[in-house]
Amino acid sequence: MIVGLDLGYSAVKVVANGFAATFPSVVGTADESQFSAETSGSPVIILHDNQRYFYGDAAVSMSRLESRREDRHWINSDEYLVLAKAAIVQATGDLDSLSIITGLPVSYYKRDRRAAVDALQGLSTISWIDRGMVGQRQFSSVKVAVVPQPFGSLFSRALLPSGRVADSDFLTKPVGVIDVGGKTTNILVANRASEVTRQSASVLVGGWDLVRHLRQALSESCPALELRDHELVRAARDRFVQYYGADVPIGKLVDSAAGSLARSIVSEATHLWGSGANLSAILISGGGANLIGEALRLQFGSHTNVELLPNPEMANAIGYHRYGRFLESTTSD
Repeated sequence: MIVGLDLGYSAVKVVANGFAATFPSVVGTADESQFSAETSGSPVIILHDNQRYFYGDAAVSMSRLESRREDRHWINSDEYLVLAKAAIVQATGDLDSLSIITGLPVSYYKRDRRAAVDALQGLSTISWIDRGMVGQRQFSSVKVAVVPQPFGSLFSRALLPSGRVADSDFLTKPVGVIDVGGKTTNILVANRASEVTRQSASVLVGGWDLVRHLRQALSESCPALELRDHELVRAARDRFVQYYGADVPIGKLVDSAAGSLARSIVSEATHLWGSGANLSAILISGGGANLIGEALRLQFGSHTNVELLPNPEMANAIGYHRYGRFLESTTSD
């Protein structure tokens, strides 16, 4: 089975045949409730290195201790492997082989590609606990391909779900991609589906900067409010917080922070691209684009072909999966 896997600092996104899911990039101690009125049972627990872990929403809401990494070396960490295992368990059934397509930030790709391949190729056996029952999935072979992250967005626009080419212009003409992540924003120009290195970079600004700005603003207007990072992300998307039982609108705070971040990112892009007049299109994607994508699009007002991809958070994972199908079709031809 081919799995498109986007392991971001903010969220994990996974796409397989007929399956797509996302969950927060948080790992925590498996502190199970002594009682719950929920009929669906306890969250799934991932077993890793003789330890038990919650992940995603369960870690955010239930773990006494949680961990969320934001450094480039996290591909060598337990958190990275637990999240990868959780995504694969969700996306795959009882299959013999696994092919993972994933990505790395543009600036980290050359140096870290081998480490990512080695880490993910080691996932031939995955164990978990679901409703008190231990499960295990074993793969006879695990193949891994790694691309610079924004190519996922490019492939999601250029390829069909089958892997066939949907729009050849996006593969043959120069296209800009701004992929807004949690910690990093990838800025890339691809021409004939190849990276134009002098016009591509990763910058240390992303969705978490908006969250930090929002936390600071709320510390003044709602001083008793205590929210974890991913709870603030949800509040930013909902554009309100609950404070002593009342819904407090925060849309103006979110818009102000989004505008500042968008101007910073576009400034970096224009350093690399100039006016961008030579680009046939500019694609905007990434989990951070849910918060600042429209502000980014407006910053490129003079460019006639700027596209905020639908479901921008999932765009890379969708593109990785389609690229995997493309590679499969070209190999079998």
